[in-house]
Amino acid sequence: MLGILGAVFANMLIQRMGNDAWNTVTGWRWMFFAGIVPAIFFAMMIVPALESPRWLMKTGKRDAAYGILFRVNGSKLAQRDLSAIEFSLATEEGRISELFNRFLRPLLLGIMLAALSQLSGITPLFSFLPEVFHAAGAATTDAFFQSVLVSLVNLVFTLFALWLVDRVGRKTLILAGTVVQCLSFACVGWLYHVRGSGLAVLLFVMTFVAGHAFGNGVACWVIISEIYPTKVRGRAMSIATTALWLVGYFGNQTFPLMQKYLGNDGTFWWFSLAALANFLCVWRLVPETRGRSLEEITRFWTSDRNVAAPESAVVRHGGV
Repeated sequence: MLGILGAVFANMLIQRMGNDAWNTVTGWRWMFFAGIVPAIFFAMMIVPALESPRWLMKTGKRDAAYGILFRVNGSKLAQRDLSAIEFSLATEEGRISELFNRFLRPLLLGIMLAALSQLSGITPLFSFLPEVFHAAGAATTDAFFQSVLVSLVNLVFTLFALWLVDRVGRKTLILAGTVVQCLSFACVGWLYHVRGSGLAVLLFVMTFVAGHAFGNGVACWVIISEIYPTKVRGRAMSIATTALWLVGYFGNQTFPLMQKYLGNDGTFWWFSLAALANFLCVWRLVPETRGRSLEEITRFWTSDRNVAAPESAVVRHGGV
């Protein structure tokens, strides 16, 4: 979230370096070039980072794994942690084929959660924020400043969700967030339709982003990380993450076409319907994982009786 805010803020500063003609020819190039700076800093910071002891053990590099644990925790704890990792790897070695039979249901739920979190338009919104506000009547300079405000809202409500997620539950946050997203973009579409106030568009875009931040922006990732058993979590989360960014990429590519053929009002009404579909799917299909151990979740997915509705199954099995 800090990265998004920093990028939008940098774009605003670059935009203010020249007039519209300069930005059309040169400014946008500097906006892309600015992305090199954090990439260089990240590369410099990752060089001294330690490798994962678990990964080293998995690849047969036991001495290297012990060396890292020794540097972090000392000799006594290092040996204990090493033994725990060995036991874990011996008992939790999963095969990718298990994802497509034994754990197919959580795999599909994770893909669904990831894809639906993008269908409501969060990625194209951030990618085209200045254009969205410019289409609502804002001047170019004001549009970039408003983009900074939206990104600041995203950061604040993400931090709020991190505090809230273990208090009210992951599913509850997603349901509340998608309701806010649905209503917000329905209002944005209506404001475009009646050529309403640009300030009102800004306010409802900010509420949409707030809904995403405390809903799908945090809780979706928490659920995806919890619904998979340890032995297949890495592969399953990779598949779900790929689905998320594929849908996000598709959204970016189709957003200008949607504006062209559906209009600004139709585009945001479409996203509002997608948020509603997200709400309904999560409400009917996704179990609550707050307060459940990974062992309980694994037992739930491998039980022959988990064909019941998720919430009733939670009560019977004591998990998920």
